[in-house]
Amino acid sequence: MRTAMGLVAPLLLLLSTISYASQWNPNGPSVTPSVSHDGNLVVFSTVASNLDFDDSNGYQDIYLWDRTQPANSTSRLRRLSDGALGLQARGLSEYATISDDGSTVYFVAQAINLVPNADLLQVSVQSRIYKHSLVDSTTSLQSLFPNGTLPKEPVFVCGTSWNGRYMLFQ
Repeated sequence: MRTAMGLVAPLLLLLSTISYASQWNPNGPSVTPSVSHDGNLVVFSTVASNLDFDDSNGYQDIYLWDRTQPANSTSRLRRLSDGALGLQARGLSEYATISDDGSTVYFVAQAINLVPNADLLQVSVQSRIYKHSLVDSTTSLQSLFPNGTLPKEPVFVCGTSWNGRYMLFQ
């Protein structure tokens, strides 16, 4: 994600253009955008519940805006923070970042139903890092220690390598 001061205003303008380019007038703010290197893919968090016809979970979600798709295409704007089996996330999703090549999105979520069997892990964790592959549309839990346990403190994604293979978190 480019965070230079010169890009902040254009990103906010792009994000509001994305929100208003849909057939709905969003009923909530969109924040924390991240843009692929070529500028064709933008991920962001939003509390707007009317960008997707079945968004009724009451939580902030992660969306992908794909400028390469036709304006009337349903794949131009899609929710990435869906749970396993296509169910809505049962918790907040935020802080998305996309790799420069546009293949991978990392985000933080408090939901425990984004991947199968994640609810079997400790549920006291405040947040978890997930990786969503835009190549094969899979989501995987990333914030695990080598022994399979989760951190007890909150975690936040700070960035990703150009191809999404590595992420930086705190």
